[in-house]
Amino acid sequence: MFLALDIGNTQTTYGLIAEKPREVVKRWRTQTSSLDTADELAVRLKELFDCSDFSLEDVCSVGISCVVPALFHAWKTAIERLGKTPFIIQATDFLDTGLIAKDIAAPETIGGDRLANAAEALRTYGPPAIVVDFGTATNIDVVNAEGAFIGGSISPGLMLSANALFKNAGMLADVPIMLPRHAIGRTSEENLQAGLVLGWAGMVEKLVSCMKDELHKEGGEGRECAVIGTGGLMSIMSEATDCFTALDSDLTLRGIYYLYQLKNEDE
Repeated sequence: MFLALDIGNTQTTYGLIAEKPREVVKRWRTQTSSLDTADELAVRLKELFDCSDFSLEDVCSVGISCVVPALFHAWKTAIERLGKTPFIIQATDFLDTGLIAKDIAAPETIGGDRLANAAEALRTYGPPAIVVDFGTATNIDVVNAEGAFIGGSISPGLMLSANALFKNAGMLADVPIMLPRHAIGRTSEENLQAGLVLGWAGMVEKLVSCMKDELHKEGGEGRECAVIGTGGLMSIMSEATDCFTALDSDLTLRGIYYLYQLKNEDE
C-alpha cells in the first residue's frame, strides 16, 4: 500500500491507498503543529496505525505534500526512522512532464497540494478542470484544455475568516458554520451564517465563472469543464452552491500517489 500525507497549515490528512484498486482505504486527520519534532511525528504515525486494522508493514512507499516549511525536515526524518524513504512533492521536479504550463511564473512556489489536485483532476475528470479546495486557504486550481496547471486563485479560508471575525468583533459570538435557512438572517447567528457560508459560496461562484470564461476565450471550451470540490469544508459549501460537477474528498491524497507514480515511471 501507499501512504499519502497532505500536511496543511491547520490539519494533516493521512490516506492509506490500495494500489489495486486505486482507492483510499483508510483516512486519518490530525492538527498540524510547526513545533512537532521528528520523534513526535514518528510516534503519532505509529499510534494511528496501532489503533487501526492496518500495519506500517503494509506500507511500501510514502508520499508527502507539505506547505509548512518548518515541518519538511521533521516529516522526512520521521518517515526515515520508520524505515521508509519518503517522496516529497516539489513542483520543479515536474516541469518536463507537461503538468505545469511552460509560461507559469515561479513554479517553485506552487504548493504540492495544488499540483496534486491538478494532476488528479486531469487523471480522473479530464481537461479542462477547475478544483476548489476548501482548507485553511480556499485554493482554486485550474487545468487548461492541454492538461497543464496554469494557476488559479488563493483566498483566506472560510474558518480563518470566521475566526478572525469572532476574535475582533466583540459583539459577535462564535456560531456553527452551516448553511442558514435564509439569506436574510433573522437572528445574529443566521446573519453570520449567511454572510460566511453564502458569502463564500458567492465568491467561489464568481471566481469559477470568470475562470470558465477565460478558459473559453483561450479555446478550451471552459464553460463545459469539470468543477471539483474538495477539502475539509467541501460538504458544507456544496450545500450552498450548485457550481460543482463533482465532489471528491480524496482528490489530494490520490493526487499525491499519482505524482509519485509519474516520478517513478520517469526514473
